Amino acid sequence: MASPNPRIETVEIGIRELRKITVYPVAFGPKIRSNAFKAIAEVLRSADLGGGTDIFSVARDIFLGSVEHIGEIADLGCDEDGVLDDVDAEQAIELGEILWRQNFAPYQKKMKPFMDKFTDKKEEEVVFKTEEEMITKE
Repeated sequence: MASPNPRIETVEIGIRELRKITVYPVAFGPKIRSNAFKAIAEVLRSADLGGGTDIFSVARDIFLGSVEHIGEIADLGCDEDGVLDDVDAEQAIELGEILWRQNFAPYQKKMKPFMDKFTDKKEEEVVFKTEEEMITKE
């Protein structure tokens, strides 16, 4: 007997009436054909990791690229289409966190050791002051 995927989550959404929807991890095939994944791939292609592009700038750009296409990922991962048409800002953030955690965070964790080969900066050496400004500890 097959067991349910432990990564499946539910979240309440709704403007007038709350209802629970199920959020599934998106299968790899539809994910790599999605505009979100293409945006992430473009960030990685254009990053000059050996020439000084900061790994954290790349991570930020990957996150922003996926957020830009959250509606597409939501339609692929939720049990109904058009869920963003019936969420408020707080619900959208919660849904976005689930979609990110299920579909993109695993790449971030697994890619860091690989990406470190292209840069000499280590995570513990970087302090974020603001979104635009990053400095290295001296």
